[in-house]
Amino acid sequence: MGLDLANVLVLAALPDEFKVQTPWQLAHVGIGKVRSAANLSALLLRLHKAGQWPSLVVNVGSAGSALLPRGTVAHCGQFSQHDFDLGPLAHLFPQQPQFQFAEPLAQLGLSDGKQHLHSGDQFLTTANQYEVVDMEGYALAAVCQAHSLPFTAFKYITDGTDDDSANDWVNTVRTVEGKLHQELLDWLRG
Repeated sequence: MGLDLANVLVLAALPDEFKVQTPWQLAHVGIGKVRSAANLSALLLRLHKAGQWPSLVVNVGSAGSALLPRGTVAHCGQFSQHDFDLGPLAHLFPQQPQFQFAEPLAQLGLSDGKQHLHSGDQFLTTANQYEVVDMEGYALAAVCQAHSLPFTAFKYITDGTDDDSANDWVNTVRTVEGKLHQELLDWLRG
């Protein structure tokens, strides 16, 4: 495949989600769309100045799902926002941007994820129709899209976006790293 792992940038919101020693660059970008996008933008500026531009960006971490079982690792290839609401102006802007990276990933010899990641600035604890939900993925995808960087996400399903979600997340978040690390390694190796 020819992908230099040293040029892969792996992003997690929190050290509790992913801190394993790896051959790639690892950064923690914080929780939420604005914070994570701002931190990734600042990091990319530093990497550009240092001549260390990544060839691939991968977001790893925890997520909820109303559809997938807990303990599943979802490989996400489509990214949107679930809390983007224009209310009475929605008819003027009928479609919000969604991001996909199948073509640039294929150029690297990598497969695209099949799950749809919906991001929002709220921790969901109510029933919903979303396949995978987090609080950063969409914003990170938007930054990567703006810089023509291939992007994908691997999310460990910690909770069912229900009344028990907060407890499930707290009890599970520190266990996601090993499974995420193995899934990412297997994917990169093809």
